[in-house]
Amino acid sequence: MAMPYRFVCFLSFALTCLASCTQRPLPGIKEPLQGTPQERTERYFNSGIHQFGNSRAEIISNLGKPKRERTEKDLERARQLAPEERRYLLGHTSEPINQISELAYDGLSLRILKVNSPPYREFVYDISVTSDKYKLIWNLNVGRPRQEVRRILGNPSNSDDLKDSYRVVHSSNPEGYTDLVTFGYHEGLIIRIQFWLYLD
Repeated sequence: MAMPYRFVCFLSFALTCLASCTQRPLPGIKEPLQGTPQERTERYFNSGIHQFGNSRAEIISNLGKPKRERTEKDLERARQLAPEERRYLLGHTSEPINQISELAYDGLSLRILKVNSPPYREFVYDISVTSDKYKLIWNLNVGRPRQEVRRILGNPSNSDDLKDSYRVVHSSNPEGYTDLVTFGYHEGLIIRIQFWLYLD
């Protein structure tokens, strides 16, 4: 019995699709990485530090109202303001003129410095990611294995059993400031990613 013409066409189409699918790379094969580990570290940092917005207003516009918002006074009372951050509050004066705010979401915390002198800017300088719902480039998210971080970003600048830190020396200013991205681990998996922007 001859097969209907439509069935023959469908069968031919299905076999063609199957043949083309078998020529694709198998799942799990890693694509080649572009650039040096230092260039990839710089790109990872720049992508992460700017991902959620560059000011308090942009972050709230992108992520909605935070679960909690704290000022530098709240952070000081909680003893969670680092000496470096106290210096940020001073700027180039002897009295505090700048402001710090912290916006907290589920699995995400961001600290912002508001500079209250010309040129009146805001900087997101500290981001802490503890949830895998926030997706970062190369899939280096919370929950990924430590060896994947090292495969993509190379050997860390500093390391111990619980964390890897990467200094980010920007290609546009190799002699100047150094930013930092740090991965915290538990049982070989990322549990925390911190981006720290150095401010002069």
